[in-house]
Amino acid sequence: MTSVKVFNLSTAKVLFIIAGLVVFFWLGVRVIDSRPVLGWVSALLFGVGALAALVILISGRVSLRLDEQGIEQVGIFKRMRLPWKDIESINVAEVRHRGIRVGSVIAINFKLGDPRCSEIARSVVGMDTQIGNIYDVSMKELCTILQSWHKLYATSPNTSFSHALRPSRSPQAAIRE
Repeated sequence: MTSVKVFNLSTAKVLFIIAGLVVFFWLGVRVIDSRPVLGWVSALLFGVGALAALVILISGRVSLRLDEQGIEQVGIFKRMRLPWKDIESINVAEVRHRGIRVGSVIAINFKLGDPRCSEIARSVVGMDTQIGNIYDVSMKELCTILQSWHKLYATSPNTSFSHALRPSRSPQAAIRE
């Protein structure tokens, strides 16, 4: 029997993100007269971000899928697969800016020796990859579910994606996937 669990995009969370981006876009537009470079950069950056978030919301194609082999993050343009057997740890990590908590993510670290394992990334941001807080479940609940699935399937004999990593590819190609 195949176990599958899918988490879909949270409309409320994405709308909240869009609202924040629109506020910063508006602030950027307001300062164009007094600080043109800052204003234009802010308006362009946050305007494009708001449009991208809107496209993500409208597409409805973003999801997080768990099965016996691992985690699959489905985005608009790509899919990322993380086999359970390659994952060392899964935890909730706080995102801070200048000491102020600005959010949380699910931090995933790969086992040492995996080409996606990065000592630089771990030392700078404290994780190899992350899952953002955009799904229809709380970060704490999602982390608990991921940890229990990892514990259940990480040592199972059928937990590899035959196409997840090919030996002929460089570590950089594996990271971009």
